[in-house]
Amino acid sequence: GVSMVCLVVVMLFGKIHLGLSSSEYGASLLLLSTFTLVTFFCCVVVIQFRKEAVVGSRRQLRDLEEVFKLPPPAYSELDLERDCQDSLEDPPPQYDEALSMKANQC
Repeated sequence: GVSMVCLVVVMLFGKIHLGLSSSEYGASLLLLSTFTLVTFFCCVVVIQFRKEAVVGSRRQLRDLEEVFKLPPPAYSELDLERDCQDSLEDPPPQYDEALSMKANQC
């Protein structure tokens, strides 16, 4: 960021306002351009590496999930589980019993 600002300043104001000779102007442009290019290249490499690392970790997790994935349960197993759960719950009281419980509370 800072090197790009310096590069623009030298390009726009180098020879006249900064009082640089032609050789100094060319050398400073070359030096700043090289530094900016190397910095930009390093940023691109780091961003690409991080992207590939994230994609690779997601791919490994997906592969592990596929390895350990169990087949879905059969419908007969689901019916047995539902029957077991129904037998554990008390059925609701009949209408007459509910009215008598309400009368006892009042």
